[in-house]
Amino acid sequence: ANTFAAKATTLNVSGSAEAVGTPSSIRDGSGNIHIVFVDKVAGDQYVLRYVRQKGSSWESAELDRLGSASQEDGRFSRGLEKQIPSLAIDNNGTLHFTYFKVESSSIKLYCGSISLTQGAVAKTVVETITSNTSYQNGLAIDRQNIIHISYHNEGLKYANNKSGRFVPTMLKANEDNKPNFVERGVNSTMLIRPNGDILIPYQGTHHRNWVVVAEFLDCQV
Repeated sequence: ANTFAAKATTLNVSGSAEAVGTPSSIRDGSGNIHIVFVDKVAGDQYVLRYVRQKGSSWESAELDRLGSASQEDGRFSRGLEKQIPSLAIDNNGTLHFTYFKVESSSIKLYCGSISLTQGAVAKTVVETITSNTSYQNGLAIDRQNIIHISYHNEGLKYANNKSGRFVPTMLKANEDNKPNFVERGVNSTMLIRPNGDILIPYQGTHHRNWVVVAEFLDCQV
């Protein structure tokens, strides 16, 4: 009762120069594991890498190019390699993922999907980031296959695609119009209750009356 057995599998990904950041993983209805993470490849480029289990073997694919390792942006700084992409599977078995990338001299939050039966990949922009952002965003899918996302942009924001496109909503704006500071942002995740309520555990450090204040809250949508 005081011990447990752990089994580790080492994955050697072709084309990878250095795996960075923190991976996210999920298991589908067939028991196969899916992983996304930020990877550095030749040319000092950061990419979003996808790895999936197929029987006793593993397959790898590059989902998107995120930007150069030498690229600095005041809103993201080292965030390209530190970000934690999110994963979720809907009721139809389609895999969904969210991540940040540098594009056209700006930071953008993307939501993508992978059809596990057809292998098709699609990506859409959720919002262009206009302030310091965090490294972690929340992703959840409800019983109607509506995608829900939480992230930081001028404050804690939330978006869903109920209307057919993502509509961002501000839940908690930065106080005193000062930026948030927990590694340049706020970290959030997401949980959907069986009754459909959405909970967003959220942590951040804020400027408040010129004092740095740490806080944690649950924001119900």
